[in-house]
Amino acid sequence: MMKSAVARTGDIAELGKLKAALGMSNVQVGQSIYDAGKSVYNECCLWTSEKDLADPENSDRRKVDKMLFLSDRVFAKEESEEAYRYETLRVGKLFGLYDKFAMDDRVAAIAVPFYQRALSSTRTKLDTVSADMLQRARGTIGIPDDTRDDLHQATYLAEVEALLAKGSFDADDMDRLAQMQEVLELEDFAATRLREQLTLPLFTHAIETTVADATPPTSDRAGLYASIIQRQGELRIGDESATAALVKTFRNILEGILVEASGFVSVENNADAATEVATMIRTKRAVVSLMAKSGLDAAAVAATYLGEKPIGSLIKVDQKHRTMIYSGYLAQTLLANDNRLDDESQQNLLEFEVLTGIDPADTNTIYADVCGPLLKNMLEEVSSDMINLAKDPAALAAARDKIADTVANLHTPLSSITEYKRNVYEARLDFANSMCPGGILSAELSDALTTVKGLLDLDERVTDAMHMAAFGDAYRKSVFEAMGSTGIIPQEYAGFLTKLRERLMLTEKDAADLFHSAIGTKVKPMVIKLLLENDRANMTPEQESQKYGTDMGEDLINAANKGNLGMGVANNFMGECMNMVDFYTENNIAVRKEVGTKTVEKKVTEGGEEKTVTEEVPVFETTYPVNAFQLKVQKNEKDLENLYRNYLANSFMCEDKAQAARYEKQKAAFGGILGLSPNEMERIGGSIGGIVYDNYVKQVTQTKSKLDQQDMMFLANIKTKLGMSDKDCEVLLLEGQRKLARNQIQTIMALTGENKAKAIRAFREECTANGVDIVGDLNIEQPRVDMMMKMDVEYAINNGDTDAMEDIQEGYALTQEGFQELLTGMVLAKVGKYITSIQADIREGKEANALFYIRQLIKYITMFDEDMDIGLEELDAIERKKVIAIYRAASDAVPAELEALTATLG
Repeated sequence: MMKSAVARTGDIAELGKLKAALGMSNVQVGQSIYDAGKSVYNECCLWTSEKDLADPENSDRRKVDKMLFLSDRVFAKEESEEAYRYETLRVGKLFGLYDKFAMDDRVAAIAVPFYQRALSSTRTKLDTVSADMLQRARGTIGIPDDTRDDLHQATYLAEVEALLAKGSFDADDMDRLAQMQEVLELEDFAATRLREQLTLPLFTHAIETTVADATPPTSDRAGLYASIIQRQGELRIGDESATAALVKTFRNILEGILVEASGFVSVENNADAATEVATMIRTKRAVVSLMAKSGLDAAAVAATYLGEKPIGSLIKVDQKHRTMIYSGYLAQTLLANDNRLDDESQQNLLEFEVLTGIDPADTNTIYADVCGPLLKNMLEEVSSDMINLAKDPAALAAARDKIADTVANLHTPLSSITEYKRNVYEARLDFANSMCPGGILSAELSDALTTVKGLLDLDERVTDAMHMAAFGDAYRKSVFEAMGSTGIIPQEYAGFLTKLRERLMLTEKDAADLFHSAIGTKVKPMVIKLLLENDRANMTPEQESQKYGTDMGEDLINAANKGNLGMGVANNFMGECMNMVDFYTENNIAVRKEVGTKTVEKKVTEGGEEKTVTEEVPVFETTYPVNAFQLKVQKNEKDLENLYRNYLANSFMCEDKAQAARYEKQKAAFGGILGLSPNEMERIGGSIGGIVYDNYVKQVTQTKSKLDQQDMMFLANIKTKLGMSDKDCEVLLLEGQRKLARNQIQTIMALTGENKAKAIRAFREECTANGVDIVGDLNIEQPRVDMMMKMDVEYAINNGDTDAMEDIQEGYALTQEGFQELLTGMVLAKVGKYITSIQADIREGKEANALFYIRQLIKYITMFDEDMDIGLEELDAIERKKVIAIYRAASDAVPAELEALTATLG
């Protein structure tokens, strides 16, 4: 069998029969094959060169391959995979093959041609071949699954190619392909993919031809679209594959044009690049128009058939080159059309921007780079003779028309136009400034600039800032000149500054800011001087030196003025304060504005009768745009507060009534100039008021025990002068009353008898009237309070003033129950004492003495109900009759009291 190098499939069957006939075991067969292999090796390999053995056509190589093939087929019938691999590799090693893959390749060199011939026969005898037949053939010759798939696909592809020779498929062709697919056991998707390998290139060619034919606007795009659908049907391409092919082809066509344009702009050939852009846009429109015949609108066509990604994004035309193409097309279009961008070119640019995915921000930059110089040159040209424009309406109208025409033709973005206009106007401002070395515009130049501003239609916010930058210094300098050496701007100069502001085209706000800046420059040294004056009045030279970091020397002038109410009284201080107030007043720096309304009452006369009505009146607030706090000249946060505190103190202590009235009137203005709020001024005034109130009360206590009407008027005057709130004054006044009350306690405690009781009553009534809580406010020890209260009650009873009990209860802050309990205990104690004295005097025959105690007893027993036990059981019947008889015999006996006594004693 090995004498011939030609392998036959029948050899496999004969070896199987021989094994069966001889009854050989697998081991015996393996050894026999191995021995045969050694013989083949000795015959074909021992004396054959490696070069010849590497040649598949060499007869010795073919014998070796046949030996390997037959051994593989015999051993394939082994019971296990391990046995199969062992035996085949044992034979393979004879020929230098040491792994499975090398063996498989040599075996396949024999097996594959056998199966290829079987598949070729299948194509010619398709009706007589089945999948099972092919499976048996593969099993016989040993074709693995992956090799099977490759061979089946190649066979199917060959059949498709043969059927496509006539250019399309008919129904019979599709039936034959379906039958072959079944025999070759191909999945539907695999068969479709194999067909499309050959049909899609034909379909793509048809698409490319159709797009070329559809580019002319006059083409029959409906018919051309129908030809695409027809070709899709002829090639039996599914809708999904057809759509993908259309997208890919359309993009390839457009990207091919884009690549051409990119090449041109890379060598600065804008003319040919612009031609390619125009071609690209025409082609894109043709595609959209063509596919719109499917029933989709333009947007849906672009989304469906041009893809989501920008054209050029998937090939080597990056964003930089796409923007270069855009820029080149724009520049070329302007060059070819006398710096005009017609609607068609504008639309082309827009479509190119969207189609290639150029960032709109980049297109704005491109417009600025390409169109900017053209627009700027035109703006400079039409505004160059600005004085003539202000005088010649016709020239101004012509300039406006040229600007409008150029802007419309160039389609420049609004943001870029504004920037160019701003630059041109800035140049005109520079020119005007150069013509006015002092910075003060002539009326002619001011009118010219106003005309140019209107011509360029610039936003006021833009030009206002430019005017401020150009002429602000000149206006500020004029403010200083108007102030002169006094710092006060004469009234006649105010009108001049208003006209100057208008000529320099400054806004009211900007002019006010400049004015306030000049004011600040003047005010700053004033504040510094005030701070120094204040420090000299209230600091030692050593303290001043420490604060300012320099030796201040000795202040001999103010050495004698240290401290009064804890504040300094500087000779020059108040004068400097008034100078600053006058400076603000004369220059009208304060701003008074309405901040709300309030309801007030007023008297009116109607029908001869006076009555009170209410009305809403505006509430105004005065502010100071420039103040000392803003100037930041203070060394610490308390410096300005100290200035205001010193001002109030000096104002309060001023003995000159006219000056004092002036200081009083200007205190709010001075505080505002310092930058203090109304609340802060009120707080500072309150702090001074506390010192003044306290000192005054101390002085009063040295001469009197309470504040009289004159004292109250004096304190009210302090409130007005220091700008104190009603609440603060109430608190300070109450504290003053408390201090007086504490001092009175000491005096009262030194008294004795009825004088002491009378003083306690007067003290309690005064405390109540002044809102002083004897228990809570005066810190009196409780035993002393109890003593005072008992003496107060006893004084009332002794004087027959039982109505005072409620006042006493309230004056000592007792509850009804507490006071009643205290009163009862006190009365019972007194009654018991009086009864004991009465008994003793009656027994000793001292009836006159007994009458005194009887009268005292009557005062207390009349305070209780008749049935109340007040301890009278100590008197026996005889003593009771004696008591009644003694009182009846008195010449001044009161019938009502006698009746009460008789009723009580029975």
